[in-house]
Amino acid sequence: MTDSKSKIESRAGRLLQGFDNGMYYDYSKKTKLFHKEYNDNKNDLPFINFVDDEIVTGEMFPAFYAEFNEPVYITITNPLSMFRNHSGGFAGKKGSEHFFFQYGLIPVYFASMNTMSMLKLYQTRAAKIFDPSSSFFDDMKCIELSNKKGDKNPNPVKFSSMNIIEQSTAKENLANETISNWFYHKFFKYGFWLQPGKGFTPSTHIEFGKKMNAIFKLSKSVYVIDKLGIKEKIFVSGNEIEVYNADVRGVWVDTLHFGRSFKTKIEASIYDKLIEKEPSEIPILNGILMEIRDSKNMAERKFERILTVSAGNMLSYFDMVLLASGMLCYRTCRDMNVISRVSNAKGFQENVERICKDWARELNFSGSLSDKIDNVFQTAIDMQFPMLVVDGSSVYFTNPIIVGFLKKWNLVENNIETQKSILLMLLPLLETISKLPWKERTKISRDENYKKLIKLVGNDPKFSSSLIKLFKEIRMSNLIRKTYQT
Repeated sequence: MTDSKSKIESRAGRLLQGFDNGMYYDYSKKTKLFHKEYNDNKNDLPFINFVDDEIVTGEMFPAFYAEFNEPVYITITNPLSMFRNHSGGFAGKKGSEHFFFQYGLIPVYFASMNTMSMLKLYQTRAAKIFDPSSSFFDDMKCIELSNKKGDKNPNPVKFSSMNIIEQSTAKENLANETISNWFYHKFFKYGFWLQPGKGFTPSTHIEFGKKMNAIFKLSKSVYVIDKLGIKEKIFVSGNEIEVYNADVRGVWVDTLHFGRSFKTKIEASIYDKLIEKEPSEIPILNGILMEIRDSKNMAERKFERILTVSAGNMLSYFDMVLLASGMLCYRTCRDMNVISRVSNAKGFQENVERICKDWARELNFSGSLSDKIDNVFQTAIDMQFPMLVVDGSSVYFTNPIIVGFLKKWNLVENNIETQKSILLMLLPLLETISKLPWKERTKISRDENYKKLIKLVGNDPKFSSSLIKLFKEIRMSNLIRKTYQT
């Protein structure tokens, strides 16, 4: 019997199996690997619900559902959510009454998990957002999903192995301006990077209704255009899009070096201003590359690649330092299962400067290495606060799940120095928790940073257990990213 929570995932799995059998088995393999890793590390992870459903092909379809203890955040805007899908159908009848259902799948930046995902909405919520007269997607919105009874209650939001966010009974509110700026201008711009990979990757999402329409595999890096070609119109999953053909090079997140030039398309509305420039004058593009598999190109196995979302265009050494430090931090956290401390400050700076020198040589960059900014590295790190925090000897990464924890405990501050002092108590404390045997984690109450923090939350006795849950959720997000990036 199919678990009610997993019906849409099981249906998506059945459709995926028929649409792209290789990706289906890669998904299945990685989900089973995640289950094994979970069983081996239960004490370091929150409760995760694993379900095996028998789909119509007779195979067992594996899925999991993760929950969150604190508010979570998603970012929505038209470029990010371009390939959204509104569907529905007949649900049955009772007596003379007929019942219908509708749901929407919307691509979003799942900021709390630092990945692109799909938000699932049902009935009136779906109808409201997809109303033709609605201007919901016109502007960037950062939305908080939390418990209707208040932040101190566990969040009803669920995140599945199919990369679908189930809003469930969670209420949605627009995030405050401070948190919105953190996620869009810091985490998305400088902290979210994703290596292209084979099979089912962390930001893979699918568009389906009664049948599978398309699979979108996303990666994010920085690119430089070697040649900008003609403009044309193409159709992708029923959407007409204007694009430029181009030859580009991108930085591989695994190596932090530029790869070979390859052919792609660039979404025209974002890059029209580049058409009159020479390639040498075109800035570095920070954006999402989307590989699209739809029913038209699956038979030929020729997949369309489009650079669809820009997080900014850069053309200075200072910009390179910002990009390289964020990318180095992302790679380190992914590979080393970082809870908070990334590196010693000196070693991190040396690595960033080495990367920037490599990029400058690759791009024949002739600008001043200092850009006339005093202490380029420190200024760049300060601009990425609160994502990166330096205490003089160490560089810390504020995992985006931590933002929901700060909101829950009223620890979000507009004053940068006050916020920094809070994070420089919280981040080392999380690192301490990670090093304690699980049976001794309650001893964090003896830690000096804990003693200072608990005063700020009114000596609430639930604070220590909430901290331990936060540590486990960071471990979970690291494991999901690493497993599905394999």
